[in-house]
Amino acid sequence: MSLSKNLPLQPPNGESVKAYCLNPQCAKPYNPAQSQFCLTCGNQLWLKDRYQAIDIIGQGGFGKTFLAVDEDKPSKPRCVIKQFFPQSQDADTWQKASELFAQEAIRLDELGKHPHIPELLAYITINQQQYLIQEFIEGENLAKILVQEGAFNSTQIQYLLICLLPLLDFIHHKNVIHRDIKPANIIRRPNGKFVLVDFGSAKFTQKTAFTVTGTIIGTSDYIAPEQAKGKGIFASDIYSLGVTCLHLLTQVEPIDLFDDEEGIWVWREHLKHPVSEELGLILDKMIESAIKRRYQSARDILTDLNNSLSNFREELAIDNLDILDNNNLEILESETLALPLKNQAQKWECVKTLIGHTWVIYGVAITPDGKNIVSCSEDQTIKIWNLETGELEKTLIGHTGEVRSIAINYDGKMIVSGSCDGTVRLWNLETGEELSIIDQWKSKRHCIAIHPDKNIVAIPCIYHRKSYLVWVMIKNIDTNQIIDPGGHKVAVGLRINAVTFAPNSPFFAYEHPKGSIIIAHINTGQTTRELEIPETSYRFLSLAFSSDSQILASGSEDNTIILWQPATGNLIRTLEGHTGSVHSVAITSDNKILVSGSEDQTIKLWEIETGEEICTLTGHRGIVYSIAISPDNQTIVSGSQDGTIKIWRPLLRLSAS
Repeated sequence: MSLSKNLPLQPPNGESVKAYCLNPQCAKPYNPAQSQFCLTCGNQLWLKDRYQAIDIIGQGGFGKTFLAVDEDKPSKPRCVIKQFFPQSQDADTWQKASELFAQEAIRLDELGKHPHIPELLAYITINQQQYLIQEFIEGENLAKILVQEGAFNSTQIQYLLICLLPLLDFIHHKNVIHRDIKPANIIRRPNGKFVLVDFGSAKFTQKTAFTVTGTIIGTSDYIAPEQAKGKGIFASDIYSLGVTCLHLLTQVEPIDLFDDEEGIWVWREHLKHPVSEELGLILDKMIESAIKRRYQSARDILTDLNNSLSNFREELAIDNLDILDNNNLEILESETLALPLKNQAQKWECVKTLIGHTWVIYGVAITPDGKNIVSCSEDQTIKIWNLETGELEKTLIGHTGEVRSIAINYDGKMIVSGSCDGTVRLWNLETGEELSIIDQWKSKRHCIAIHPDKNIVAIPCIYHRKSYLVWVMIKNIDTNQIIDPGGHKVAVGLRINAVTFAPNSPFFAYEHPKGSIIIAHINTGQTTRELEIPETSYRFLSLAFSSDSQILASGSEDNTIILWQPATGNLIRTLEGHTGSVHSVAITSDNKILVSGSEDQTIKLWEIETGEEICTLTGHRGIVYSIAISPDNQTIVSGSQDGTIKIWRPLLRLSAS
């Protein structure tokens, strides 16, 4: 739905009126704040006794858009009401528009909550009138920014692609084609991140149906040739994004960037800022008229973009982007706090952001030689990266469900992965070949662990039949021997959140669904100790032993980290500072520093001896699900809900004192 610049019926006398009547025929739609019914037409002003429109912010051919308030929540957050009200009275047009409006609700609901897509809050039908209630996205669309600030430079375009391509890959992975990508449908938040809006033209598709001619839809200047014929495919979105980039780079309408006589794009003739040959070739391939010569997936573009940006990221610290303006990209200092080290002050900064997974990253690990990162994701893949360069080396495919956990064996030759498809798989790290399925069960595998000195894995299991048992199976990869520690009866739906081995010790620890930590013997499976906080119902989400096995760290739903003495069961201290659940904990090999990742989107470093918070690392835009520390303790790797992997390293500088 496009927004109109000519907004009708402004508040009288410049008053700030906060109740707007949604009746399209109302002559005087503005009402006093908190009004229940319109003073002019008597129409009820609140939708579902909850959402109240406070002003009109736009209208187009198929309806109107209103700024609204969710009165049901204490904070009274802003939201957006989209009202279906097409201007055309033609019955067929009305019916098709109504179907598209309802389809937008379905698409948004199917895509779920994504940080770069407005969240669907409600879909309401009242008296045959349709309404979409969506998350309010603060910011301006790129069409308006282009007018206000002028043509984008190449750095801004590169950053736009880095932000939007993983999103495009995500929606295509969900079999959705947006079909209307253009500057007006991309909003830039105040923090510089981008949100893709208006899924009213989106289409759910199956790969087998690509040759079927459908409705011609989209904005003519931006749609691909095949979409103009009613045969839109995933690559059509890539074409539209490419044309969008050309418009932003030149500030010239797309129709004037194509030479019809020659049948070629002439966008370089209209550039306001220089563009590198590498970026130019990427854009050229995005806007190829012939589908076979065009990029087939957003991942392919990301691969080429990552290769061309390897030096660019290091030189310009693109990981710390916050604000984009018309002439340059303002690079802010890394968001870190000082770490006092005697006469020096240490800062940790994000030196690389790895983009390649479609969506949530649940696990990251570093090989024992410190050369590679291994990651796993909701996109059902495992990826192997070069830790030094950030280059993607391999993608391992085989799981048919979210890959929730990964581990690397002690000599760095094998990867173990656990998935929601119910399998635990073994992979050759060097070749990427799947070696075997270690275990296959109906229960989802949310966590696994591998012994730091032996080829022994710990696999949490849930047995569903007459009773519900949860236990940890210990299996020797070399001999295929299974040790069954027994089980614990628990309620339906509960699972083990974390499991870990104690180095140089015959013990392992796992989180019990009732809210405790079990320490058991590897050889017998017998429980040797149970750690718990009396009268506490919070679950533990993450566990990590120190390298000497003298300390066990646990991250919890109550936002805290607890340091335990596993030999005695005593609580050493509680670390408080996070404002969200702690999903990941790791301890440096010298047992001095604990690193934690949280739902509050931050990473914290703690001094184990004193319990003091050393510093906070920010930059992720989602839950930090996983943390890994390099063998030399000079690199931290984090995986997040935002679909990125970040590499952090310390900078040592002389202090002011």
